[in-house]
Amino acid sequence: MSPRRKGDDREHREAIARELAAEAEGLKKIKDEMAKSLAKKKKDGKK
Repeated sequence: MSPRRKGDDREHREAIARELAAEAEGLKKIKDEMAKSLAKKKKDGKK
């Protein structure tokens, strides 16, 4: 295996890792929003 190929592989893995991190961050935001809206619904329901 040539060093060039190895470098490409590492860059490719880093790109995938960044993509997954971005996706995870997006899902976390969605989850937070859902949790907030659910908490608001529960609070409004108790009144």
